[in-house]
Amino acid sequence: MLISFDCPKCLKPARGEVTSASRGVMCTDCGWTKPVVDGDVRDETPTRCLVCGCGDLWRQKDFSPKLGVTIVAIGIAISTWFMMQMQPEWSIGTLMAFALADMV
Repeated sequence: MLISFDCPKCLKPARGEVTSASRGVMCTDCGWTKPVVDGDVRDETPTRCLVCGCGDLWRQKDFSPKLGVTIVAIGIAISTWFMMQMQPEWSIGTLMAFALADMV
């Protein structure tokens, strides 16, 4: 798996790949390393931060950013059209529907 992190030693941004063979995180600039123990990764997915050990993780969705921006633009256009028709309830409802769809 590919990870991006700020090195705790030199504070520079770093990227690395953690595999079952490497079993560790390393900064290529200063050489800082941290081994990955068995409880840190389950089914090739981290259970906690591999750099600091915190359990609060962020995972990027596997979704095209261009498609996401296009969907948001369509929602704004439809909502604006309803507002021009003097139907604010439908305008707000459209924005809410697109926001709910984004949560999925």
